[in-house]
Amino acid sequence: MNRLSSFSLGVNAAIGLFVVVLFSATALWFGIAHSRPTVQAKLGEGEYVLLVASTEPQRIQGLSGVSKLDPNSGLFMDFKTDDTWGIWMKDMRIPLDIVWLDKDKKVVYIVQHAQPETPVKTIYRPLQPTRYVLELPAGSVKRSAIQTGITVKISDNK
Repeated sequence: MNRLSSFSLGVNAAIGLFVVVLFSATALWFGIAHSRPTVQAKLGEGEYVLLVASTEPQRIQGLSGVSKLDPNSGLFMDFKTDDTWGIWMKDMRIPLDIVWLDKDKKVVYIVQHAQPETPVKTIYRPLQPTRYVLELPAGSVKRSAIQTGITVKISDNK
């Protein structure tokens, strides 16, 4: 019986150590490897700190699931090529202002107060090719006097 208890104790200790190592590795993976850069964006009269979405999975995720945004925050999507990139509000909990920029970072299309997903899926799409899309809290376009034709200044946050 003692041998069995010692064996069980050893197995439990090994399992416990494995769980601690797995938890630590997971925390490290999500905390460091998945931390994403931000950029500073000057649009109209406003300045924003935007999370960068430069990969396909990050762009698909967008701000889905976010229940609140600070007034000067949002998402910067870099598609790396020009196209009429469509944006939908899948799994969104808050309305957004969506701003499309061409390769020169000039605003070419704006949707204000895009509402969280409704039973009818709406895809917002510009009429001309764009390279970048900004998702901002609803009301940002009006508050910051953002309009088509202005150039957005984007700089890396280091």
